[in-house]
Amino acid sequence: MLKECRYSLWINFLTLSAFLIPFNFKWLGWLGSATFILTISSGKIRLPCRKSHLVLLLLGFSWLCWLFILYLGILNDTSGCIKTLETRAGFWLGLVLIIASNINKMEAIRILKAFHVGLIISLIICLLVALYRSLLLWNVKWMVHSDFSLFMHPGYYSVMTFFALYSEVFVKNKTNRLKILFYSVCTILLSSKAIWLALIFFLFLLWFYSPIIRGKLNSFLSRNLLLFSIVSIISLVLNYQRITEAFQELRGQWPEKNYRSSVLVRQQTLNAGLHLFPEAVPWGLGENNLRAQLSNYYQQKGYTIPFKNNYNIHNQFVEEFLLHGIPGVIFLVSIAIIFIIMLGSSSRTLVLAFVFIFIIWGNTESFLQRNMGCLFLGFLLPLLTRVYEKECEMER
Repeated sequence: MLKECRYSLWINFLTLSAFLIPFNFKWLGWLGSATFILTISSGKIRLPCRKSHLVLLLLGFSWLCWLFILYLGILNDTSGCIKTLETRAGFWLGLVLIIASNINKMEAIRILKAFHVGLIISLIICLLVALYRSLLLWNVKWMVHSDFSLFMHPGYYSVMTFFALYSEVFVKNKTNRLKILFYSVCTILLSSKAIWLALIFFLFLLWFYSPIIRGKLNSFLSRNLLLFSIVSIISLVLNYQRITEAFQELRGQWPEKNYRSSVLVRQQTLNAGLHLFPEAVPWGLGENNLRAQLSNYYQQKGYTIPFKNNYNIHNQFVEEFLLHGIPGVIFLVSIAIIFIIMLGSSSRTLVLAFVFIFIIWGNTESFLQRNMGCLFLGFLLPLLTRVYEKECEMER
């Protein structure tokens, strides 16, 4: 009886955690910790029965051990260790909750549905607030990018929305076309350049793969191509100023004080990261040392925006090398390869989408420096693999 009660609490806590992810509550980490404790007390922790899951778990916790060795043994930086663990806790908690707990397919579907419901509610709130502001102030700028995104950075929000869009199309047997259209519109309104590329790639995949997946020539995209085109044109009109500014900056026509878009700012942060490359060989600089050196470089070069906002490098591969050296990059790439293997056993289109978004997102954001990025890699992606794959004997 007690074990059943613990199990009920565990699955409800896990479902609630998934529902709250799109709202980015600060106390979500405490809820995840409570779920972790319930996972252990309910006896759900055991070695995964699949080799790929076991390797993923071992890689994740080998990465954790390397961070302890680096910060406490090599760099003697206790505060940097604590900061890193706080930021990336969602990654390791997610691996335990999804992989080590060996949730079955029905439990994974329930948790994924909770994430979808939370995301839809949060996006509806964003949409209603954006419409209200636009009508009240008579300014359409409230409909796009950071003015549309209420709960987190629009880049991370758009990744969550794109993930939901993709899982809706390729995971479920019966898809809700209204939901797909809603996710597509919100992805466009969130106006992340990287995810725009991913969305174009997704539509390309949908156009060519949907007859195979659905077994019909009448795909969702072909029925709604005109509507997608209208939404895309409206989005381009709403984002006209951001797009023209980006091209002007690339041609060097904007002085420092007028930087408004992220194009040259990202070039500046990347230049800073590449400048520090030789100093990071082979073990990395660590959290506090890297931030201090980046700040000094921004100030010396007159990079006003990155200096004032204490920007990271906005490139996960470069940032991981500078933070944790060659071993850190090896762990990051190895985990990505394991995900490719896990997704590849189910769908080539999932692999193509993951590789594309991983490369694009990794070169435009330091996603593991944010809790949402860690939750995406450690919680949502493993959850997707659990929903898609067949159950093995030990899990039945």
